[in-house]
Amino acid sequence: MKDKFDFKILIIIILVIIFSILCYLYYHDNNTIIDDNINYINNIDSVTFKTTSSVTSSLNEEIPLRVGYYFKEILVSDNVVIKKGEKIIKYTNGQYLTAPYDLVITKFNVPNVNKICNSSHNIEVSAYNVLSASFRVDESKMDSIYIGKEVKVKVKALDDREVEGIVTDISNTLSNGRYTVTVEFDNDGDIKLGMTINVVI
Repeated sequence: MKDKFDFKILIIIILVIIFSILCYLYYHDNNTIIDDNINYINNIDSVTFKTTSSVTSSLNEEIPLRVGYYFKEILVSDNVVIKKGEKIIKYTNGQYLTAPYDLVITKFNVPNVNKICNSSHNIEVSAYNVLSASFRVDESKMDSIYIGKEVKVKVKALDDREVEGIVTDISNTLSNGRYTVTVEFDNDGDIKLGMTINVVI
């Protein structure tokens, strides 16, 4: 009877040891997998989040009229897209001021018809081929954002059409816990100034 009892105890002890070893191996392997996943997440170069902004021009400038030429007529309207090379202003000598890039004219500063152009005469334009958007980013997320970083821009009015963009500016001053980040992206021809976009970094 005692031998049978001792034998049962021995079997139980062996089973407990085997079970303990299996548990150790199981949890050790799972912890290794979890640690590997954590390291993978920590090594990702960015934190993905979405922010909404509106499209603006990446360049606003004044294009001067040709000093000494006599103004004849304006050939286009303001607030419409003017393609690169399109004629904007005609001078009395038959020469033209043409668009140096795709643009929208926001204001004409021209002399009266048949009057001479001077240094105060120009057209105010916004570039239309390269667009931009600015938005605020919490300082806790700034470690993943840098100038030159590629981003995705989704245009809501065009069924979330996606274009590639790049971070071109980050403000140096913190305001209410946030920095201002600016991205630029090429216009595919359908994006209009003022459209709402989502930026995914």
